[in-house]
Amino acid sequence: AGWTPLWLVSAATLASTVAAVRLPPGRRVAPAAGSVLGTVLLCVAAAQTVAQLLPAAPGASPPLLADEPEGTPEPPAVDAPGPTIGDLCHPDELILETSVPEPAMSDVVATLTLTNEGERTCRVEGFPTVSLIGQVEQDDLTLQVRVSEVDPAGGGPVEIEPVEIAPGDRALTQVWWPSWGAAADLASPQQLRIGVGGSTEVLDLPPERRWDVVQSAEAWVGPWRPVEEG
Repeated sequence: AGWTPLWLVSAATLASTVAAVRLPPGRRVAPAAGSVLGTVLLCVAAAQTVAQLLPAAPGASPPLLADEPEGTPEPPAVDAPGPTIGDLCHPDELILETSVPEPAMSDVVATLTLTNEGERTCRVEGFPTVSLIGQVEQDDLTLQVRVSEVDPAGGGPVEIEPVEIAPGDRALTQVWWPSWGAAADLASPQQLRIGVGGSTEVLDLPPERRWDVVQSAEAWVGPWRPVEEG
């Protein structure tokens, strides 16, 4: 024998219960009316039981309560914030240039200049990381430039402040080292690497901009500062 569906059992049970209910005295109904009433109640009970037991159709939504809103409005979309004044400069917004090294008292000085070619005001701050890669008599040249908080010209402390660069404006720093003169190999290629904006800018130095240094040389770099347009 197969299994009896649960809704048939519930319907039969409910029908038996309805048949067992006695109407109060003086409220009896005619046999035909009572038969019709029992049939209606049986059909309603069976329909409710089947509706509760059958799975909902795919994609069907549950019935809404009388006081339940038909849908929850989604929050309005918020655009991602754009660049604001004071954000750090990105390398793709900057043009980096280096000057021809020039004598400055007992040292040689090269000026590194950043030009903001972007469409927003951005900033640089602190000291850039600077290194020089090249060759000296077939040996690799790797010169790590140290930071200096002392002005090489006056000997006093330098100010280390963020520098905001508007579109078209510039910021600069300087690197200086004691000249090695004829001991330096200026015929071999040199590559200058400068860290700015979380990335490293690489410049291949032409012969007139190469540094007259050797493997054991020392060099220093100052902080970024604004270019005084005059």
